[in-house]
Amino acid sequence: MATELGGRFALCGHSTGAAIVLTMAAGRMCDVSRIVLSAGWLQPDPYLRALFTTRLAILERAGYAAYEQMGRFLGYPAETLVAAGNFATPDRLPEGREVEERQRWSERIGALLDFNGTDLPPCVSVPTLVVGTPDDLIVPHHHQRATAEAIPGAAFAPLSDGGHFYPQTRQAAFLDRVLPFLSV
Repeated sequence: MATELGGRFALCGHSTGAAIVLTMAAGRMCDVSRIVLSAGWLQPDPYLRALFTTRLAILERAGYAAYEQMGRFLGYPAETLVAAGNFATPDRLPEGREVEERQRWSERIGALLDFNGTDLPPCVSVPTLVVGTPDDLIVPHHHQRATAEAIPGAAFAPLSDGGHFYPQTRQAAFLDRVLPFLSV
């Protein structure tokens, strides 16, 4: 695969993407030079299980529009939502699309809750940067700290705030941590 892509490259994954990148790096699925794990976790704890079980119930009982709206409240800092002024309930999807989205997100939540990467950190042999923020309500900060501690030699570079989607809400701060790491 690395030959097809032109050699070694860095991978950066956020949230679910962090689990994917960790799995790829630990399994040496491609020729990776370094990895960035953003808002990730090694395994669900009681908080993640309760949160995603609740989100699944919202999806099943209230539909995708309510699920999406709740995701915005969980994922972004209040000031970001206030500035955007986007509090209206999204329109319900057409029936076929509603069924597809419910199925897709139900399967994704199942995969998130089934993920157990606790055996992966010792297998990571490339420089690793772990990023998180204390106000992430979706994947709490202690998960990133634990991930950084578990991966040999990993650097931990938390942001002060920004919610779960801090690569968007605190783009400059995120890039200030990631770009120097990638350019080494």
